[in-house]
Amino acid sequence: MKLNKLIGIRNILVAHANDRVYAKVAYKMMKFIKASEDEDAFYNTKLKELIETYGEKDAMGKFAKDKVGNIKIKTESIDECREAIRLLEETDIECPNIHFHIEELSGLKLSMSEMYAIDEIIIEEG
Repeated sequence: MKLNKLIGIRNILVAHANDRVYAKVAYKMMKFIKASEDEDAFYNTKLKELIETYGEKDAMGKFAKDKVGNIKIKTESIDECREAIRLLEETDIECPNIHFHIEELSGLKLSMSEMYAIDEIIIEEG
């Protein structure tokens, strides 16, 4: 599995961490989140390194931000930064061996885009 796919699945499960679901589902969600902690830490560390490398700083040494509040990337490094992020996101990792039967997820309110993102860990037939 690609690292960005795992991080996406993890983020969806974290977003629903406070939803009240059956204990078995909550346990599986917790196990997936715990099992992917190292990959999440790796991703965040590497992303911070990329920001340090490619982020534009102002005269005070602080990161410059755009109108939305995102850190600006040095103009001359945009393509290089995009490629570095793409390589990070495309890193092959092993997905935790935790899957959910579609029926187990019936207690969660998920959008179609969330279902699409977690599709790889869903088993349709029970």
